[in-house]
Amino acid sequence: MIIAIIQARMGSKRLPGKSLMKIEGKPLIWHVINRVKQSRYVEQVVLATSERPENKPLMEEAEKAGAKAFAGDENDVLDRFYKAAKKYGAKDSDILIRITGDCPLIDPEIIDLNIKTFMDKKLDYVHSGLSYPDGIGDCEVFTFKSLEEAWNKTTGSDREHVTPYFWKNPNIFKSATIENKEDLSEYIFSVDEKSQFEAVKRIYTGLGRKEKKKEGNKREDEEKKKKEWTFNMREIIDFVKKNPEVHDMTKNIDRSCPTQHVRDQNKKKYAKSLALLKKAKELTPCASQTYSKSYKYYCEGAAPVFLDHGKGSHVWDIDGNEFIDFVGALGAITVGYCNEEVDKAVSEQLKKGISFSQSTALEVELAEKLVKIIPSAEMVRFVKNGSDATSAAVRLARAYTKREVIATSGYHGYQDWYVGSTENDRGVPACCKELTKKFEYNNIGSLKKVFDDNLGKVACVIMEAVQENGPNKGYLEAVKELTHKNGALLIFDEVVTGFRIHLAGAQGLFKVTPDLTALGKGMGNGLSLSAVVGKKEILKLIEEGAFISTTHGGEALSIAGSIATINILERKGSFEHVWNLGKKLRTGLQKLINKKGLGKSVELKGLDVHFSPSFKSTGKLTNYDLLSVFQQTMIENGILVLTSSTLCLAHTDEDINKYLAAADKALELVKKAVENDRVDDILTGGKFSPIFKRNKDR
Repeated sequence: MIIAIIQARMGSKRLPGKSLMKIEGKPLIWHVINRVKQSRYVEQVVLATSERPENKPLMEEAEKAGAKAFAGDENDVLDRFYKAAKKYGAKDSDILIRITGDCPLIDPEIIDLNIKTFMDKKLDYVHSGLSYPDGIGDCEVFTFKSLEEAWNKTTGSDREHVTPYFWKNPNIFKSATIENKEDLSEYIFSVDEKSQFEAVKRIYTGLGRKEKKKEGNKREDEEKKKKEWTFNMREIIDFVKKNPEVHDMTKNIDRSCPTQHVRDQNKKKYAKSLALLKKAKELTPCASQTYSKSYKYYCEGAAPVFLDHGKGSHVWDIDGNEFIDFVGALGAITVGYCNEEVDKAVSEQLKKGISFSQSTALEVELAEKLVKIIPSAEMVRFVKNGSDATSAAVRLARAYTKREVIATSGYHGYQDWYVGSTENDRGVPACCKELTKKFEYNNIGSLKKVFDDNLGKVACVIMEAVQENGPNKGYLEAVKELTHKNGALLIFDEVVTGFRIHLAGAQGLFKVTPDLTALGKGMGNGLSLSAVVGKKEILKLIEEGAFISTTHGGEALSIAGSIATINILERKGSFEHVWNLGKKLRTGLQKLINKKGLGKSVELKGLDVHFSPSFKSTGKLTNYDLLSVFQQTMIENGILVLTSSTLCLAHTDEDINKYLAAADKALELVKKAVENDRVDDILTGGKFSPIFKRNKDR
């Protein structure tokens, strides 16, 4: 059996009672039912509404139009839909079609195309794509068995809708999207506003009966009306093109995407986040304590803002929405959220205390571990974040060489010595800015010029040893040789690469040992801890006036957690697991880019274990426009992404499969944006808008 279920109720906020408003003498819901009944495949039509008393007249009109009617839960729309199907006899293999009650111009031919595709390809889920006009092609098809699985497993705010479980689990359901050959997404015919209702009335008047015909008996007259209102999508579009004022009646609606209901769904989906964001904007710059965790780095309105908890590779926001996390707390998560071993170590230490009046034995234990693991480490100084560690290394280099100029390549935090060399330099003294000189990664001539222009003045070269696709063969060796030849120290900023690409970081992977190393992020699996490590003769200067001391450098919870984290990472196969997943993800993503012909618009940069899609400006579109399309679609499909794909031990093959399934959809929309040179018909939220124009943060 094939059942079409129409969702409708009287409680529309923008246009109350619209379902019973008259078009050519018949209620709007009558026209929806009438057009659905014109499908060659649909055997039964059911109205699913809520139990509120105001919907009783709606049910009566549906029954007059020849449909069944069911009243269910007001807020649990999935439950309402499921019970409506079950009440009217739906069995496992029966096919269900979801239609919304605000589409009096729904095209039965498009309904049939969806159903036929569903049956011919033996799919689990199929729906009309964004290339169809809103209100004409809105249709989803699935089996009752699949619906029952969704009904059993869907939780939280997702139950306010019927199909999130399908498009969030592409690995479970064999799905397809039906696209129109011509992009007609600019046309909007669903009825959400009074002007849209008037536009639909004009279409019915223009394409329906041209003159009043001689009436026969009542039954014959009803049949004539039905036949006279069978105009299809092509006829509607042609009519609107000839009558542009009708199109204008829908253009005034504030929509940056083809379907306003997506925005409405997002308002519900992220209701708590958006309410708290409003308050946070008044209390905190950027509404976040860290630039890259700010709402500005995500598509505002179409993405979570505040996370509540995590487990393994998954996180949940304060609205209860679940995501597979490929941000990893900006690279700080290496073994996974709420890892039992790490949590146990922290919990046991918490019973003893957090910070003390003197050092703890844990500090010695972790220092010994770092000296054993990190090639450059002979002594260790603990601090709290990446900026602390890089700044400590620079101060030690200046103290050791008695020089002041710094040569830098990469991103090194927010302290004056570095951030003064960026566009975010307000408040940094000019004399400080003048002492930092940038050089180009993988260009030894660029570094040589810094030394030549500052003979005898360069204290150190501090660099992220891995940038973009990593060092060219022999590059890091050449940097070390040139640095030492000029009497300077070499510092590797391994805040990102340490304990992520290799147990010993970049220096372990590429076999080049610096004089000093800054560590952070992944060494604590989310706990606040960093360190500067290096040669004993340099670290000893901390005892001789090179002041590097913090109240919480020896904070015991983070150190206990770091020991547990590194113990896990030391186990055989840990890094092999992450590299294998990274290779699978990168290979799959590159195949999708090639398949969609997007090689000129997006490039994958980085090592397999930590890379990112880099979008390129094209036509009128900026790289941030395309990144916004990609990010929004990934998040819609349950994948939390920023820029880099940050993997941890808790990620699984299933996580990678879900990422790639989401990326398939995301890149398809990127392709559409590139081809049409626009994103306003795709984005349902704001654009990615970084404050600090970098893709990394401390």
